[in-house]
Amino acid sequence: EGAVVDKQTKEKLSGYTGSGGVIWQDSDSTVILTAAHVCDVSSLIDAIKKSVPNPDDVKHFLKVSDRKNRVYHAISYVTAKKFDACLIQVSKIEGARALPLSEADPTLGEIVYNVSSPLSLYSSEGSPMFKGYFSGNFKFVNVSEEKHSLFSIPAAPGSSGSLLLNKNMEVIGVVSAVYTRFHHLTISPTLQ
Repeated sequence: EGAVVDKQTKEKLSGYTGSGGVIWQDSDSTVILTAAHVCDVSSLIDAIKKSVPNPDDVKHFLKVSDRKNRVYHAISYVTAKKFDACLIQVSKIEGARALPLSEADPTLGEIVYNVSSPLSLYSSEGSPMFKGYFSGNFKFVNVSEEKHSLFSIPAAPGSSGSLLLNKNMEVIGVVSAVYTRFHHLTISPTLQ
């Protein structure tokens, strides 16, 4: 979850949600993989700064909530906008399982899974799990010059950054984009 606030008045100027998953863990920290557009909201911040009397007071905060509603503020994060990927470091999330990255792309027609919190729907007992198929890697007009993976998995706002998994629970992508008029197609950066 992210928020843009006025650091003096503590007023929340904007907020948003996304999904993500743990991909690395050690004795004192956890790394979450999500979409870059969940972490980097610089265009939103710039727009807000133009509309407030004290632009220097506008700050962005990023935090992660776990299934037990514990909140972890981002220690650091790094984004790769070209691939729409972001790694967020937080203090250790006890009991979280780190999911490995797959070493290979899925095969055409392979069944894939997605656990996300669309529209901020989640609980301490779990989030919705979706099932779909890998449809291939393509260059999409109006998306990017890079190839992206296409999945037939439903998504909605809040699904951005959620992990796409193969049957071995290995990460094969993250939800990067969805067509709002046909929300059963999900686009992810490729593994290659």
